[in-house]
Amino acid sequence: TLLPGFLHLYSTTDVFIGMFFGVMGAALALAYFITAGITKGLTGKAKIYLDEKIGKEKRILILATVGGLLYGVLGYIFPLTVGDGSYQIGTVIVKGGNISASVLIASLFVKMLTYWISNETGFVGGLLYPLLLMGSLLGRVFVNEVGWSW
Repeated sequence: TLLPGFLHLYSTTDVFIGMFFGVMGAALALAYFITAGITKGLTGKAKIYLDEKIGKEKRILILATVGGLLYGVLGYIFPLTVGDGSYQIGTVIVKGGNISASVLIASLFVKMLTYWISNETGFVGGLLYPLLLMGSLLGRVFVNEVGWSW
């Protein structure tokens, strides 16, 4: 039956689809925190090393420069990862059917990486839009590959 206000006919398989997306969301969260741990570990060691060798002020400058360089190079290669994600979400939703799954998945993991690189090297930014973009990228992969309606 068609529920009031919804354009989707309810099916008993919807529960399993919801469970599948829940599991995929948990896997995405796990990858997100693993990326955070690796990035924090590497930058933490770099901070300690650079503080001992050149001092805090120069360390901040060097880490910000390296972080900006990595962000720029990765953003050039994967344009969907540039910025906070607020503009890219619209592109993924509207034109994501024309983007291959491999590009979407790579952009998803590079967005995780660029978020944590930015966060750990002194750049300012929020958490909500990058997470919404990552979820949109993952959802678009399944829409494109399995054919579920968006």
